[in-house]
Amino acid sequence: MSSQRTRRGSRMQRISLVFDGDSAGREAAFRAINGLLPESYDLDVVQPAGGQDPCDMLMSAGLGPFKEALEGASDWFEFACGGLQDLHGNALSKAVDRVLALILRIKAPVHREDLIQRLALRLDMSVEKVQAQLALTPEARQAVRDAERERRGVAAPSEPEGSDMDSGLPVAGTQQSRHVRKVWGEIAGALLIDPSLVPMAGDWVKKCPLEDIHRVLEAIAGLHEDLDAEINVDTVMTALGDDPARDLIGRIVHHAEGADSPRALLDGALHFLKRTQLEGERDDLQERLSAPDTPESERTDLLQRFKAIQEDLLNLTPNVGALAPSH
Repeated sequence: MSSQRTRRGSRMQRISLVFDGDSAGREAAFRAINGLLPESYDLDVVQPAGGQDPCDMLMSAGLGPFKEALEGASDWFEFACGGLQDLHGNALSKAVDRVLALILRIKAPVHREDLIQRLALRLDMSVEKVQAQLALTPEARQAVRDAERERRGVAAPSEPEGSDMDSGLPVAGTQQSRHVRKVWGEIAGALLIDPSLVPMAGDWVKKCPLEDIHRVLEAIAGLHEDLDAEINVDTVMTALGDDPARDLIGRIVHHAEGADSPRALLDGALHFLKRTQLEGERDDLQERLSAPDTPESERTDLLQRFKAIQEDLLNLTPNVGALAPSH
């Protein structure tokens, strides 16, 4: 048996999932949580003690004990982590992967980061270790593969036609160019909304390969260097003068305002660029290592650099903001 109750607070809807207390009920609860987490519901789970069927519980004990079970419901995260303390080795690793897969379903970056820290505390491990495990989950690896396909322009899902970024940042050509343009537009949008983030963008501003967005970024950077200047849509458009790039600003900002926060948007975009840069260098090294005419004297250095990049990619934990669906 499965059921749910819903009560509305001022901002968030809470759903209590009620399932049989046996292993089948636990599996059903995991499936329900997986489906509901992206909707930002506040979830808890009720499983009657002793493997009882909730209906049988109501019939035999009445409404009182059932209400008590509802009041004692476990937060979905506590439910998902139940039993981890009794596991070790490969069994623990697989169980943690299952919890991490649920965490990846959360859209809000701050919420996800909080859950990762809670999981690390429960496991008595460092956050870095948990993040390294996150990078190895099938869900995270699939997201990375999707990003790699987009980088190469191969069979990646496209932005829906008519979206804000389509109308604001029109491009032709491969899916790779489409996604790269979207990412650079998100960087510009994040900096326009929150100019305090400009130092975080650093030298990436100079590396933008898209001429029009590059000019927008240069205008933002130029205003940032002027300690007396204010950075906002009006001042950036004034700095651009008659440059056609000024027509992008309204749509870039509109798209950026749909993100969880400017910081999250910038973090996700920079993460993509860093990973793309490392993967490009890795692929070049792999090609040189596999080439028959590469001198043996160079192979050792190339292999060391290749291993270093692989380590950097592992440490560059998938940014959960980038793994979530775009706004």
